[in-house]
Formats: sequence, C-alpha cells, structure tokens
Amino acid sequence: MTSFRIISNDTLVLFAELQRGIANLPLTVKPAKLKKGVLALGKLAKLFDLPVIVTAVAEDGSPKIMPEIEEGYGKVPTHTRKTADSFLNKTIAETIQKSGRGTILRRCRHRASCAIACVDRSGFGLPDICSS
Repeated sequence: MTSFRIISNDTLVLFAELQRGIANLPLTVKPAKLKKGVLALGKLAKLFDLPVIVTAVAEDGSPKIMPEIEEGYGKVPTHTRKTADSFLNKTIAETIQKSGRGTILRRCRHRASCAIACVDRSGFGLPDICSS
C-alpha cells in the first residue's frame, strides 16, 4: 500500500451508506465501532475545516442518516442516488469535482461499498483513503 500525507486544504470527507437500516446490519464493521469511527471522522473534518459529502441510496422520503455525522461535524445535506456507486451519480460526482479537493477520506458501512467507490473513482484521478 502506498502511503502519502493528507493535506487538509486538498482533502474532503465522504460518508457513504450510513443511513439507518443499512448502518445497523451486521456486515463487516460492528455497529459500535462504526459509530465511534463516524463520530471521530466528523470531528476531524470539523477541526480541519474539511468539506463533507454524505451519500445514501434513495428510499421512500429522505434517508435517516446516522446521527454521529451531525454530532461530529454538524448538519450536512444528503445526496441520494439510485446506483450502488456514489461516483456514478452525476450530482455527487460534480459536487466532488467542484470541491477542488484531490484526496477523499471515506467512511462506509460495508467494506465492499468502499471498494466499489475506490475502483470506480479511478476515472477521477483522485487518491482515496478508506477509514474502515
């Protein structure tokens, strides 16, 4: 694995698949560890003034996102999508590109979700770090 420095003015945080229902499933990360990690990454983003993007699969109405995001960072709009990969959604992809940030710190519910994003985001030419 290649290592590199995280430069705060070139980094954004992406929270994906962290809506209620999905976040409570017993997948690869235990719920308590997930909550702790989400809260910590939200606080880190706030401390270093990193932009935060939240994505969720569209459901009926607005998805209920894990409260730890708001507790750690503050209120953030949720970008909903109907694709498995956030980077295939035009609005989300444009939001990431318009941020001007070159590195993405991701927090996902399931490692497979992070892996999909890592592979499919390669067309963006952005380094990517998954905090599993």
